[in-house]
Amino acid sequence: MVVQSGPNGFACFNKGQNSFFAEDPSQPLGFADPFLADYLIHSAQQLALPHLLKSFLENQSSLLLSSVVEKNYDAEFTTLQMPGLDLLLLIDRSTFLPFAVRAPENHLIFGPSTSDMIFFNYTNVSFDGHHMRFPHRIQTLYNTVSVIEDFVIDELTVNPKFEADFFSPSNSTISHMDPRSSSDYPRSEVHEFFETGLWGGPFPEQFNSSSVQIAPVFHNGSTPEIMNLFVGYPDYIQMLVEMEDGIIITDAPAFRSRIVVEWVKKNMGGKKITHVVPSHHHRDHAGGVGDILAAGAALVIPEVAKPLYANVNGGDFKVITYNEEKPFILKDRKVQFASFWHPRAAHAEDWVFSVAAPACWTDASSGFALFNADVVSPGSGPAARWDTGYARGFLLDAIADGIPKSATLIGAHGSSEIGLGTQDSLAHVAELAGVPYPDPNTTGQHKWCY
Repeated sequence: MVVQSGPNGFACFNKGQNSFFAEDPSQPLGFADPFLADYLIHSAQQLALPHLLKSFLENQSSLLLSSVVEKNYDAEFTTLQMPGLDLLLLIDRSTFLPFAVRAPENHLIFGPSTSDMIFFNYTNVSFDGHHMRFPHRIQTLYNTVSVIEDFVIDELTVNPKFEADFFSPSNSTISHMDPRSSSDYPRSEVHEFFETGLWGGPFPEQFNSSSVQIAPVFHNGSTPEIMNLFVGYPDYIQMLVEMEDGIIITDAPAFRSRIVVEWVKKNMGGKKITHVVPSHHHRDHAGGVGDILAAGAALVIPEVAKPLYANVNGGDFKVITYNEEKPFILKDRKVQFASFWHPRAAHAEDWVFSVAAPACWTDASSGFALFNADVVSPGSGPAARWDTGYARGFLLDAIADGIPKSATLIGAHGSSEIGLGTQDSLAHVAELAGVPYPDPNTTGQHKWCY
């Protein structure tokens, strides 16, 4: 990958690409889109410590000198910043060595945040009669706590020789566009998606409320209030439950959520989304929660997740919390909804699964739906593409919660021939995971009437 800053800046993949969705990851992507290019240039500037120090030396007269106290470290660092460069150098006062290069960010869930490139394990490096201290280990820390990346530099090559066109961008079918960022696509947004191979470019602007695809989970007419939907294309499925007094929706994918709010306003007879229930706080499933909360909905989360969402919309929203002993339950005369959290939560500490069913469900009824994200993604064929270890814990918790074996499992992701494409029977999922799921008649857990 070639990265160039400045007025004609760009990022270009000369070999391969970093996309989970690429049919052939070995094919060069070519020029990155403007938002990805902006992030990659900024990330390269943050990582290239010798280049950053050289720039500081060349612009000493314009440097801003200050200090910052980090409570988590119980330490004060001297800081240097160059105007126009959105990076802050933290210097260890005991060694006078660079400790971190900080990129301030605005995170749609966590609010104002810091992304720090930490440099440590300094050792002496000698070349051509010169000596310097060089860090051999680098970490990326988010808000001084969460380790995003951790790697070791095993070997240094000084002033290597490159082919004449080594840094020339490859032939690309994608045109070069100037790097840029926006409030919709801040670097924190691109970082999370790109580093997990999920960045596919900005969400297409042509999608709107007419792009919402929605269908009942149960097509035989049983409990039509329980529906699945997606916006644009079925990469993120959500469950929508129509109650007498409002709408419950699971998950809040970024960008799609504002479209769902608009669709509900136009198509649900004046009802509003009253509750949004994220499966977990990861950006792709909760990045749009602020849009739904701004429309008046309450955020329904397990108690353990409360600090994670504290800064959404500046903290101005209604929140309903629940725990293992007391799940969230809401019902009316026609339908009931419940959400469950357990300490051994799969995938994330606040991961939950939710269910919807007729107001009084018995084993003779039909229409019990179970929604999950990222643990079981239904797919055709005998092989399970999802994480069986996580699925086992999830299924054992479902058994403990009395979820019937006859339930229909909905995955936020997946590909099947049922419903909107991400449904399977819970019994089949248990079989694939090797979990002997009990029949209701043998456990006595054969009804949901409260």
